[in-house]
Amino acid sequence: MDMYVIFRLITKIQANLCLQALSSWRKLDPNNKTLRSLHAAVYQLIAENIATDQKTALMNGMLAVRTLDQSIDVHSSEPELMLYCQVCTRQNKLRNIADRLKPIVESPQCTWAVLREYRKAATKLGDWEDVKRIMSDVLAPQDNATLNDGTSLRAM
Repeated sequence: MDMYVIFRLITKIQANLCLQALSSWRKLDPNNKTLRSLHAAVYQLIAENIATDQKTALMNGMLAVRTLDQSIDVHSSEPELMLYCQVCTRQNKLRNIADRLKPIVESPQCTWAVLREYRKAATKLGDWEDVKRIMSDVLAPQDNATLNDGTSLRAM
């Protein structure tokens, strides 16, 4: 089940309790990426569904993006990257997606889903040269290039 589906079921009181619990857990283990992702998802939930005014919604949306921004790197898992893309898209932060995913798309660990999200963001921003270069590299890779599941890109 998608993380957003689960968190949409949480009421305002439960969201506040979740934030308090996640804050306590993050103090115990500040480098745990799963806790950061959950924290950001709750911030986004509050921004979209629970916030009563525009200022609260904007603040929680910014906190969601910042929290995920701190934990995303080249070695992040696909679900973390997809959550980052969903949150940034909902906050209209396409430049964040393009800038953050560019090094990941250029790395051998890139998956098709991450490549698709990068392409959508870069295309909307008008970064046609980057899209063309990266898509050319993917469609005409070197002979030894493989996806992270071991599938050869040449075979596709």
